[in-house]
Amino acid sequence: LYADVKDVEFMVMGIGDFAYDDAPLQVSQFESDIRICDQLGKIWFERGGGGNTFESYTAAWYFALNHTQLDCWNRGKKGIIITMGDEPLNPYIPGREFKRVLGYDSQDVDTVELYKQVTEKFDIYHIIITDPGSSGQRYLKRDQESWGKLLDGQHLFTKKSDELPEVIHDIVTAH
Repeated sequence: LYADVKDVEFMVMGIGDFAYDDAPLQVSQFESDIRICDQLGKIWFERGGGGNTFESYTAAWYFALNHTQLDCWNRGKKGIIITMGDEPLNPYIPGREFKRVLGYDSQDVDTVELYKQVTEKFDIYHIIITDPGSSGQRYLKRDQESWGKLLDGQHLFTKKSDELPEVIHDIVTAH
């Protein structure tokens, strides 16, 4: 990507479940070079999941909308948010968990309303991971139906982990 896109900057996040995980939102710095790999290596994979059959993917949307300032906005362009995982889209972010996770109080954040707000500044993509043994492989139709309520076929992908570099490259270079 660094060879194909001028002035690219990346932030990586680890996203879990606001209601069940100890570290449901881990956020790196923005980096414009290979230092992003160091940041990625610091993301803690919690594993385990909760009982609600989704992860809080929209926490990335919320954080990006409310806690970032992008240079591209000054040029009239949108940023890109790419999430990936093997669970359905969460219907809301529970407000009661904002204090624990982000340090301040909030009401529940509805996914559809958040999507309307975030798409003013970001193009949203999601990759359903379908590796053998993943929820994405076992429940692909459920995941596609969930995400398909907001994302069209140009913004929703179904891939195995070894296909991620290519699809991310294609998303970013097409943007």
